[in-house]
Amino acid sequence: MSNQADRITLSEAAKRISVNPATVRRWIKAGKLPATLERTDRGETYFINPADLDTIRGASPAGRTERPRPPALSEDLAAIKDAQAAILDQMRANSEAQEQRIRSLEAELHDTRAQLSQFQDQMMKALPAPAKPSSSWFARLFGR
Repeated sequence: MSNQADRITLSEAAKRISVNPATVRRWIKAGKLPATLERTDRGETYFINPADLDTIRGASPAGRTERPRPPALSEDLAAIKDAQAAILDQMRANSEAQEQRIRSLEAELHDTRAQLSQFQDQMMKALPAPAKPSSSWFARLFGR
């Protein structure tokens, strides 16, 4: 039996290599990590030699393999960005054209209202003045 100072428990090993204790237990059962199962006053416990953690850890300090990083801005994303810029430019041009059309229609409406007002004035002048109402029988009867 080896010295307790040169052995660590399963949970201590998991903390040292920053993985879940269940992961360490799976590695032990799969034979990837050597460990001894010993009976203690709290039940059976796995003990691991810290030097064996270096073999499982590999080059990665956290005991995990490095995930490949996503590529920088790909050509597809650059094409999408260019298309978006072109669409925005087209929308701005359309917006300016619509604003110009609105200003044109507002000016035309103003001119049409002025013409209508002139026509109403001409019609009022062309119509004969209303005749004074003759006395009605009611006015004659009551003297009003």
